[in-house]
Amino acid sequence: FNDYIAIRGLYRANDEKREAVLQRLTQAVSTERLAHILSVERETDRFCEWLDVPKKETEELRLAALLHDLTKENSPEEEEKIRQTYGVTPDRDDLRCQAALHGLSASLIAEHEFSLSADAVSAIRYHTTGRAEMTVAEKILYLADFTEKLLKLESVKIPSFDFTTGCRS
Repeated sequence: FNDYIAIRGLYRANDEKREAVLQRLTQAVSTERLAHILSVERETDRFCEWLDVPKKETEELRLAALLHDLTKENSPEEEEKIRQTYGVTPDRDDLRCQAALHGLSASLIAEHEFSLSADAVSAIRYHTTGRAEMTVAEKILYLADFTEKLLKLESVKIPSFDFTTGCRS
């Protein structure tokens, strides 16, 4: 696993928080989900570069990308336990889309266990549903997750877009 990360330039040797997140991921998600998560991280990095997001915020959003689906494969009981741990009750909007509840639980873990910034936490929180007046961070993670999924749809031919040159291929 660490070779995969190092070869692709995803690993930052001095980033203890990132290492802890990756360790947690390897214990919490399937190989397929991990591949998706790492791809979303790359997309997030591309969007941040294209938008000239400062390095510190980019690194924080990369952590958010890594954590966005941390609880995606949890059972409803595990999701409830996380929310109870942090004293959070889902609101009416949360309950209308059960499949999006992992955004809430993952954001709680990001905030309380990994001390991510409020921007990164809200990006995780709304990465599935979006919301009115989204922040730049929320838009970046939302789009990174969405575009990564589109690239995996074999039945749909979607041209790729290189954000560094502004060209479609």
